[in-house]
Amino acid sequence: QDSYTPKVLPIIDYRRISEPNSVGGYWDFNLNTAHIIKDYSNPLTPDETNFRTSTIIKYTQPFKTAGGHLFNLTLGARGDLYVLDDIHNPDNESKPYYSGTKGRSDISADLIWKYPLYRSYSNRTEILQPMVQFITSRKQSSNPEIPNMDSKYMELEVENLFSDDRFSGYDIFESGTRVNYGLNFVQNYDNNQNVSFFIGQNFNIDVPDDIYLENSGLKNSSGASDIVANLSYSPSPFLRLQYKTRINNTDFKINRNDVNLYVGSRALNLTVNYVYLRNMYIEDELSVRKDEINTYLSSQLTNKWRVFVGNRYDLYQNRDINILGGIVYENDCFKFALNVINEFT
Repeated sequence: QDSYTPKVLPIIDYRRISEPNSVGGYWDFNLNTAHIIKDYSNPLTPDETNFRTSTIIKYTQPFKTAGGHLFNLTLGARGDLYVLDDIHNPDNESKPYYSGTKGRSDISADLIWKYPLYRSYSNRTEILQPMVQFITSRKQSSNPEIPNMDSKYMELEVENLFSDDRFSGYDIFESGTRVNYGLNFVQNYDNNQNVSFFIGQNFNIDVPDDIYLENSGLKNSSGASDIVANLSYSPSPFLRLQYKTRINNTDFKINRNDVNLYVGSRALNLTVNYVYLRNMYIEDELSVRKDEINTYLSSQLTNKWRVFVGNRYDLYQNRDINILGGIVYENDCFKFALNVINEFT
């Protein structure tokens, strides 16, 4: 394939969340516009031009029952418009390039149920909270005529289990009917010691088959995803240990490990993170594998000034990925950062 240089200008991203109304409901409005050009080095290859505008509107209404059940109902609508010029289509020899205007729309409903159970002892408190989320929208497979520029990579994690759309971009989004469920447990002691544990899973009832990557944790013919879990222990405010994992739901092989150690205070702290990710195939059979350790040392010099250094090391290939350092100034309304990064990839 010809090499190209991506150019993105402009990107406009606007989001507004309204104040809650008299019954606690609120609106969430998101507008994104991007003009993307693939500038090919071969003069015989025409440049691709992609202009996209996406609008997402949501209304969320929280409510609770007298028995302590908590609900969040979200109704959403989105519309995407693409203006395309000379988009490459290598699978079609008779029409290797195409231009035109593409549009799509979606309407969704999202209901989350939580039931926090609280218990108090002389020296500690405990909270046990089951959670279930039901999401439904019109089932939409990925459109091969819409270029995927910003949604190439996604995997199931604890942090995005209860997201209505786990893709960070706009070119691909989750649709269909699916259920997420999990159990969260938190134990807090009077001496600032705390323990938390979470386990959860996704079940796809009726979703497109072609949007999830191999080994993303979501591509499974049975509908049941990998199991995600998180264990965190902090014996004091100056020490925290966290372990996250993603486990295959059939053979219980570990597809991802994430161990994080935090030591210190704002004045001087060290973070060490180990990540293992089994091979994930993105596209064109290119695999992503992680077996690396990240070290990050930071110091808050004053209330507004902070300095840091870090290193990312690939244990699989025994080489540095990057070395970085920087200084940051931040107040209530302004942030300035100067970073120096040496990449070895």
